[in-house]
Amino acid sequence: MIPHHQVAVDISEILLKTTKSPIMHDILRKLIWTQKYEILLMNNIKNKLPYVTDQNAKMTSHYVSSVSDFIYPNKIKLSNVYCDPHFFDPKKHSEHLKHMVINEKSYIEHMIPHHQVAVDMSKILLKNTNNDFMIYLAYRIIKNQNEEIILLDQLRNYKHYTSDIL
Repeated sequence: MIPHHQVAVDISEILLKTTKSPIMHDILRKLIWTQKYEILLMNNIKNKLPYVTDQNAKMTSHYVSSVSDFIYPNKIKLSNVYCDPHFFDPKKHSEHLKHMVINEKSYIEHMIPHHQVAVDMSKILLKNTNNDFMIYLAYRIIKNQNEEIILLDQLRNYKHYTSDIL
């Protein structure tokens, strides 16, 4: 998840330099701050997690659905949204971005499936951990990513969508 979040930060920082939209500036600043904070949290714990030694241990976490689970492209279970493998490798993603026009529309089209994959990965984690902090982190990621999916989807589906409106 760390490289996945870093890719979102990288593309957001690129668009932040060029967009004139106050709405996008707000979205981008929030995304950059949130994802950098979650990267910091993940880096602080990744080598400190206790290992489960009993392979037959029953996991106690389970996913609790929310309103956003019923908004496209999300589902209560996994969404099966395709996410380009470049989303998991910041170096390859940087190369990919050199050939891409980054504007508000392409950003939105890029980030909705990107965020959905983070939601799905977090749901998988919830099924496979009993670590309280990881459960907290998974729910935090699900909540934040779903908020942004909904907001970006509303912008994308705005009847008169143009860069000027954003």
